[in-house]
Amino acid sequence: AHIDDFRDNVKDVNAMLVNNQDVGIYIDGKYDVDTRGFKVLANLENTDSIAKIVVITNKNDFFRDYIDKYKDSCINQKQLEAKIIKVIPKDIVIGIGCKKNTDSDHMKNSLLKFLDEYNIDINGIKEIGSIEIKKGEKAIIDLAKFLDVDFKTFSVDEISKVDYLYEKSQWVKKNV
Repeated sequence: AHIDDFRDNVKDVNAMLVNNQDVGIYIDGKYDVDTRGFKVLANLENTDSIAKIVVITNKNDFFRDYIDKYKDSCINQKQLEAKIIKVIPKDIVIGIGCKKNTDSDHMKNSLLKFLDEYNIDINGIKEIGSIEIKKGEKAIIDLAKFLDVDFKTFSVDEISKVDYLYEKSQWVKKNV
């Protein structure tokens, strides 16, 4: 997982847990997390007495979706944000295809737009993948370097086992 200011945040939370202080944990998603020592929160209401709250999420703007979900509750977002330590699981795998010789900046900007549209934190990306014919595609290689993640390729046989799950163009289906 990714945590901003990792050392300081982990040190603070560990000190609070050792001193039996309430540290909240809110899990935004289906993550298997060891919650021993934490006060597990179903939502972020009534958290005035909690000094720190660990939020596990792969959303870029966690509050965008949270406030939509709990819009009737009266939370003070600014006060709440000051208490939150965001833990971003690295669990997103991006499958990418592109035309031959796609511009690297175009690829990067397209991904950034996608992440913004779907509220995905860039730090949650674990790896990117494509079909093996794209193993030398500069735009994808450059994107993997930009993200500092692995770029894995898959054979046509491997992809054919799951291709029914995803939309694809007739051109890709016929030619690739």
